[in-house]
Amino acid sequence: MCMKSEYMFLTMVIPGPSNPKRLIDVYLQPLIDELLQLWHVGVRTHDHATNQAFMMRAALMWTVNDLPAYGMASGWSTAGIMGCPICMDDTSAFHLQHGRKACYFDCHRRFLPQDHPYRRNKKAFIKNRQERNIARPRLTGEEIRVRVEEYSSAIKTTTDTPTRLWHNHKWTKKNIFWDLPYWTTHLIRHNLDVMHIEKNVFDNIFNTVMDIKGKSKDNLNARKDLAIICNRPELQVDERRLNVMPKAVYTLTKDQKRKKLIPVAFREMVPEHVWSALTEVSLMFQVLCSTTLDIRKVQELEDSVAVIMCNLEKVFPPTFFDSMEHLILHLPYEARVGGPVQYRWMYPFERFLRELKKKVKNKAHVEASIVEAYIVEEIGGLRLTTLNLMLLASDAGLVEMMI
Repeated sequence: MCMKSEYMFLTMVIPGPSNPKRLIDVYLQPLIDELLQLWHVGVRTHDHATNQAFMMRAALMWTVNDLPAYGMASGWSTAGIMGCPICMDDTSAFHLQHGRKACYFDCHRRFLPQDHPYRRNKKAFIKNRQERNIARPRLTGEEIRVRVEEYSSAIKTTTDTPTRLWHNHKWTKKNIFWDLPYWTTHLIRHNLDVMHIEKNVFDNIFNTVMDIKGKSKDNLNARKDLAIICNRPELQVDERRLNVMPKAVYTLTKDQKRKKLIPVAFREMVPEHVWSALTEVSLMFQVLCSTTLDIRKVQELEDSVAVIMCNLEKVFPPTFFDSMEHLILHLPYEARVGGPVQYRWMYPFERFLRELKKKVKNKAHVEASIVEAYIVEEIGGLRLTTLNLMLLASDAGLVEMMI
């Protein structure tokens, strides 16, 4: 019910040329006040089944937002080498010398069992490097609360700057949701949006395999960084040949592009290990996006997702692995704890926002246009619902039909 458009409504339009960033807590203050009232006092509600009134109490389960909004809501900035809001400061991400972007390449072997052969591999990942570190367990709500206690909230400090320099953390504030007494006990407080992660990962794979100019993750700077980081001489650029890039095993030729464009056909065009890595990612999203989750398969994914990521790292260059690819690692856990993604992703809300934008007829008065369209819809919906109830009651002989 909560994902149907008739039960959604736009509560606020924040004015301004840019988003409020950490100051979004100022706008969320009325919501938190109502949530506190719902938790401590409750709201008088009528139970249609028993025809009695009772005090209903409610709690906020989690938030659903894309990655930039995740940073605004949680207080942990999602940009840069510590941009993963789950791993936080426990990451081995780095900046690329030529690409000048945050890279999460070879950040996933530490999630493998200590006796896994990938940990000792010095050729397929960062050259001459073995992985001996062990990934830190996911932080509990209480552990995170202890960390954020030393930072001020956006309500108390209304400047759009973090409380201190980001030397070993990316906290910008103590977010307002910690005012809720039950927030610490939640296993998931802010959902990683499967919709945007799935879309961005597919775009990166498709653009790189199809070698789309300007969008591919495999470019001249990527090959220069690859020569520094990896031991893949067959992909290194020969500067004596005017920076001509050798063809990679994960890209298609022009003839292959003309013949087949769907991912199923990749098996006939790319080597087996490349096709296998891409298929593993595809099957993982297929399991995670199912309407009913098989807990056994989800647990298997949770155990094998690090291997899936390592197989991708053996194929694609370091520039391919930004924060979106890294976040795949945490999706099976959230699926096991939170349930089907249909109740935790952005598809319904993006469609709802699209319908709202279609209601705007006067761009000089956006809010007024939406309100007027809403009034017409609500009046029509109310009359239709009331009429249907009267017809049902009349057929049952309970009331006399009245118009």
